[in-house]
Amino acid sequence: MNRRRRPWVVVLAGGEGTRVRTLTRDRSGQPAPKQYAAIVDGDRTLMATTLARARRITSPDRIMPVVAEHHERWWRNELAGEPLRNAVIQPADRGTAAGILVPVLKILSQDPAAIVVTMPSDHAVDSEDLLVDSVARAVDEIDWFHLPIVVLGVEPVRPEEGYGWILPCSGPRTCPLRVAAFREKPGVCAASALVDQGAMVNTMIVAAEGRCLLALFKTEAPELWRRCERQWSAQSPRFRRRTDIVGLYRSIPRLDFSKDVLEPAEKDLWVYRVPPCGWTDLGTPARIGDHRDLHRPPRGAPARSTVFGVDGSP
Repeated sequence: MNRRRRPWVVVLAGGEGTRVRTLTRDRSGQPAPKQYAAIVDGDRTLMATTLARARRITSPDRIMPVVAEHHERWWRNELAGEPLRNAVIQPADRGTAAGILVPVLKILSQDPAAIVVTMPSDHAVDSEDLLVDSVARAVDEIDWFHLPIVVLGVEPVRPEEGYGWILPCSGPRTCPLRVAAFREKPGVCAASALVDQGAMVNTMIVAAEGRCLLALFKTEAPELWRRCERQWSAQSPRFRRRTDIVGLYRSIPRLDFSKDVLEPAEKDLWVYRVPPCGWTDLGTPARIGDHRDLHRPPRGAPARSTVFGVDGSP
């Protein structure tokens, strides 16, 4: 990618996936969080796929995985080919807001002018090329035109309660547009009304100026920002001590990034429409079932390899 600044990519992989845990298993056949499972037999795990996607967007030294400490038996293998010093190892799950703020603070302490991309690790995508190109275009818009925060949206298949919805202002479909309304997981009636008005699904893939993300946290989640900033400031070495990290995670509020940070700041956001790429959030049993039905190899077809390399590729 020809641009002045290479982005940092925060890979969010600290969730439990409790709603689908009975359907997601690791390579040994044991129940596992969905990011460490191959949803279709023979595929890479969702985590390996997301890391491979991140490597197409930036260099490995700028990829920052966010993982749960008690998931080590899974992520230790998944991160074998990554710089482990970049990993943010959470002692407890305090929501996606903390899962993004802590790595952003760590990134800005090294690179104050950073562009940051957040990338959940529980998405399935049919066309990696289209999604990666969309992320690259969003980053370019930030770098060239100084847009502060761009959320990637996709066209909905149908209204659903479990998704967030972004209603763009009018304008060209191929350009980032200002956000007119941002609603995270409304009821099905409200979702239907938003779809009728042209709303897109929130992918939670966000590209932003790091300092703009920090300002957003400071305004919309001030208690979380205060506690994390004090602990993770560039002037303090305390973030290197596990006891202080445990204490921090005991004290911070549990907040959702989309609901508690982005939704109140909807007028400060831009949205980029991703071309149809077969994106889905595998957050419910129904979506996992649909994805497996769509991608299951035809009967009699040779099985795909389940031997994985260090980088997660078969």
